[in-house]
Amino acid sequence: MKKNLPSKVQDERQLEESNNDGLIAVFLIVLSIVMFPVLLSNLISPYLAEFPRVWVLAKKLRARINLLATISLIIYVFSIVPVIKFSIAHGTVLKILSVIFLWILSTPLALVVLRYRLREISTKVRQNDFDPRKIGYIRTALETAGFLEVSNDYVNEQLPIKTKNGNGVIGRIVNFDFRGDTVKILTSHRNPNLVSVEDGKFAILPLNATSPNHSLVLAETGAGKTVLLSRMALAALSSDWRVVILDFKGAPAEANLYCSLPKLVKKNPRAFAFPQQPIDLFWGTSSQVAQRLIKFLPPMPQGAGNYYWARQSTAISAVIERTSPNVGKPTSIPEVLNRIRNAGQFAVDVDDRNMLLAKENGRLVCEDIAGVLASYFGFLRTGSGSQRQGFSFESDFDLAFYSFNGMDVNEVSLGATIISDFAFWIGSEQRRNGDNRPVLFVIDEASTLQVVNGSPSLVHLFQKARSSGVSVVVASQTLSSLGDSGKELLSSGCIRYFGRMTMPNDAVEGSGTVSHTERAYQYVSQDGFTGTETIREQRTFTVNPDLVRRLPDLSWIVSAKGVKSQFYCPWINLEN
Repeated sequence: MKKNLPSKVQDERQLEESNNDGLIAVFLIVLSIVMFPVLLSNLISPYLAEFPRVWVLAKKLRARINLLATISLIIYVFSIVPVIKFSIAHGTVLKILSVIFLWILSTPLALVVLRYRLREISTKVRQNDFDPRKIGYIRTALETAGFLEVSNDYVNEQLPIKTKNGNGVIGRIVNFDFRGDTVKILTSHRNPNLVSVEDGKFAILPLNATSPNHSLVLAETGAGKTVLLSRMALAALSSDWRVVILDFKGAPAEANLYCSLPKLVKKNPRAFAFPQQPIDLFWGTSSQVAQRLIKFLPPMPQGAGNYYWARQSTAISAVIERTSPNVGKPTSIPEVLNRIRNAGQFAVDVDDRNMLLAKENGRLVCEDIAGVLASYFGFLRTGSGSQRQGFSFESDFDLAFYSFNGMDVNEVSLGATIISDFAFWIGSEQRRNGDNRPVLFVIDEASTLQVVNGSPSLVHLFQKARSSGVSVVVASQTLSSLGDSGKELLSSGCIRYFGRMTMPNDAVEGSGTVSHTERAYQYVSQDGFTGTETIREQRTFTVNPDLVRRLPDLSWIVSAKGVKSQFYCPWINLEN
């Protein structure tokens, strides 16, 4: 027995050592399995960083991720040995289930690693010290994440009408920072160059009665132009400005939205809406009335058509401007047409009478002209069109809303006439002696005016408005569609608001460029990165065109004085 004892002990020791080696091997295998999600999150983080929602979720769920990681780590410490023993003693199926359990257990740890890597990537991107192949995509994703973060916060929350400083609010500032609280960053790091469009965490409409700013709003259909314009109108009304809105989309339903705004800030508001209510085209002198109606004629054609256009304009002036002083001004479109048909009674000038009372093909020229003009003035002949008791800028009002069908040339001509009338009224003696409050003048889908060559009216308004206490807001889908009026507005130093656009380059180019330090690293196909680094200054657009293309709905970039800000503009809840 004594001879056999050493060999038995030796066998037991060998068996114990083999079991220990097996346990170590299994432990290492399981550990590698557990670390697989962690390593995977570390590897894929640069690719996930290109998706805006990843940044939003990682920031929003930070506390939950840390809590789950702590709990899973505790469970892991106490369960790792039993799980190893359990997997050794059972079959393949239970071994696979054990691996899956450990994977699930390590997921919160993997999320912690992912969040740490995202934080590191965010810092490097802001320092322009990241992979040049990905830095542009990640920078755009970070900026887009800010809009998603704010829009999620304001789904059920309403913006205030005014800030504590008395500025009209049009949106919530977006400044996504993955490293900390966005609100604290906004209130402690305010850019002094953005004081006119920012007030703490809110975007504001700059309203300066002595030196008003013009604004240019560009965005494609569905991006939220109407929402932003209604916010601007509410901000102006809350500061005791008057508001005039011309909408060329032809959506009368929006009259309810705009005409409800004064009720939010005034007890007894005075609001007007066309075509629901008639307008007055016959205010002012006889010469002004005649010139106003002549603007409803189609643009002067070339060639033989010029002759007929001259006859029509002459007929209008003959029975309104050059008629007998005892007759007075007409009070409606039917009366104007009746005067032309009966030119013998109302035309005083000899040349006018000879032209109007001549006959062509057995008919009086005045009758033919009246028939043509009836088609131009057709939509103004009824009670809802134009009459002397209707609305004019001489009326007492807080908000005036005009809706025009942009597909109807006659209605677009009326819109151009309203702009010309407004440009005359803001400098008139009637306004100086009456209600001389500043005015916000908004033109939505202003590119429609190109159909009737309405650019001169806009250009004249830009030049005259600022000295008259008027702030002009022009909204369109693209800058190029505005023609010369767009260039004139840009040259006036306007504030630019960019919503989502497919082709934004021509618009953002006018906002200027900023300097960036760009780093590049030498890469050799055989040896990889060599460590050689180059640094150069690079000029890029102040407004990122890629970000403009990817903007969510109701999200805006504002450019003023060579710097930019970003904000989210939610709908106005009229019920609350």
